[in-house]
Amino acid sequence: MGSHRFVFNPGTSVHKDLTKQLSVDLSADIYFYGHNDHSNALDQRLTQHPTTEWQTYLNYAWNKGFNTSIGYQGHRGGSQYLDGTFNGSMTDYDEIRFAAAKSVSQHFQILGELNHQFAANGGFRQNLGASIRLVYIF
Repeated sequence: MGSHRFVFNPGTSVHKDLTKQLSVDLSADIYFYGHNDHSNALDQRLTQHPTTEWQTYLNYAWNKGFNTSIGYQGHRGGSQYLDGTFNGSMTDYDEIRFAAAKSVSQHFQILGELNHQFAANGGFRQNLGASIRLVYIF
């Protein structure tokens, strides 16, 4: 089943320094999905309810250019329908995340993240996730 549809994702974030080394991030997003009239070989119409996403992180700046974060991310809603019938899929899960980032230079950062979904409904629970991100800032 292909997605092939428009997704609009407005969001907002707040960052607050608590001390010189400790800070907190809060963010909220909502996803609005367009429909797909040809989502599979049967030309069934795929529709999806909006999804809300909530994130909070506690950050610690260890020394020059090295930071760690631990946080929570939750998604709610996102029920999917084929020709008006719920297909059992939704974006409803909770996960804990740990990240470490190192600024290698003024323009380059390396970030690694581990996450674990401890609850999932209407989909598959990801037991362990890992990612590495390389960022170059112009």
